Amino acid sequence: MRRRDRGPLLVQVAATAVVVASMVWPRPALGLVLAAAACAFVVGTRRRAVAWGAAAFLLGAAGSVVVGVATDRPWQDGLSALVFSTGSLGVPWLCGLSVQLVQRTRRQAAAHAAELRRSRRAAERLALAENLHDELGHSLSLVALTLARLEVDPSMSADTRASVGAARSRLSEAVARLGESVSTLRDGKAVPPPRPAEFTALIQGAREAGADITLHGVEQLSAVSGDGRSLLSRVLQEALTNAARHAPGAPVEVEVSVAASGTTMVVRNRNSPGAGPGEPSSGTGLASLSDHVGNAGGWLDSGVSGDGFTVEVFLPGSVDPSAGNLGDGHGRPVRRTVAAILATTAAVALVVLGGLQVFSQGMRKEAVMGAEDFARIHPGDPVAELQGLLPDRELSPRPTAAPGTECRDYAVTASLFDDEAGDAYRICVSTDTGTVTGADVVRGDRR
Repeated sequence: MRRRDRGPLLVQVAATAVVVASMVWPRPALGLVLAAAACAFVVGTRRRAVAWGAAAFLLGAAGSVVVGVATDRPWQDGLSALVFSTGSLGVPWLCGLSVQLVQRTRRQAAAHAAELRRSRRAAERLALAENLHDELGHSLSLVALTLARLEVDPSMSADTRASVGAARSRLSEAVARLGESVSTLRDGKAVPPPRPAEFTALIQGAREAGADITLHGVEQLSAVSGDGRSLLSRVLQEALTNAARHAPGAPVEVEVSVAASGTTMVVRNRNSPGAGPGEPSSGTGLASLSDHVGNAGGWLDSGVSGDGFTVEVFLPGSVDPSAGNLGDGHGRPVRRTVAAILATTAAVALVVLGGLQVFSQGMRKEAVMGAEDFARIHPGDPVAELQGLLPDRELSPRPTAAPGTECRDYAVTASLFDDEAGDAYRICVSTDTGTVTGADVVRGDRR
């Protein structure tokens, strides 16, 4: 065992030993009772509090039985002492356990919050990377498309066309490296980047770069929500980027269909005889967009179709603007959990203390002796003549007496609101002669 682990274990063992000693001791002093209550609280705050608490109870119960048999203590005294010690020490143990649970809940909440912060930072980095991929990649692809047109321009010299071709090649390599960089950052669920340009700006920019785009039904987008148009614009931007990268100069068709169930958009680029070869792609953009579309309740499909490439996307009628976001509602309700723990602890403590009071009152009622019966008992009376006067049960614990003498206490009243509450009639009998040696009234603070 490591040295740093011995200290807490020794504290646990010592606290448990004090609790057991308080339960076993026949008439524990006030100092021992207070020390045992403090130790019970300590046991509750430690690791494996339930196991250590159960061990203390079992050892205390077994020890009290052994001590009761050894000292010839009445079993009623032993039972009542065990009940009261278990209840009185169980309440501070439960308070310690609640403190441990509250601390554990707060630690777990702090760890959860730290994990959320790490997830947000990762999502923000990924969102930035995807924004670079979508915006910068799209712009660079349009530049590459313009360079491709210049590369086949017959009015330019061969050296100029070669220089333009080299520039286009290096630009395409830069776009490919950009996609690879984004791929390395894709380690979790992304959050949507800022809204891209809308359809008109995207199509106008692509046409200015030399793209041949045919539109069908784009005017129906006015019936689509702003969040839906934003997501469709991102899909269109990625589709135009891929078309410019893989099939520069090929015609592109954009078809939009709006129905009650949702909006469908299809982007097709058909290969033309003069289209140049495409560049390799990381596939990051469409994969990320597929996640976002799925989070919004739709779907995205892309692949080779006939003599070209097709991207088809469907969005439902209403799109959640927070689709794909890492929200703030995942934090655990720490305050509510802590309040529930404290409220449960207080309720259980009140029930236990109330139960002990009811148990004590029940025993006291069975041990009440009437004032008339006590007045008929005098020193020297034989014990046999007292059987009809003494109650069936005596108060616990039985008082200590001189050798050869047994003393028993009986309650003066069972009411907690009488002036005599706590007082007792003490009857002492000689074990040698079997006669009464004393009949006194003992105040409650002197028992």
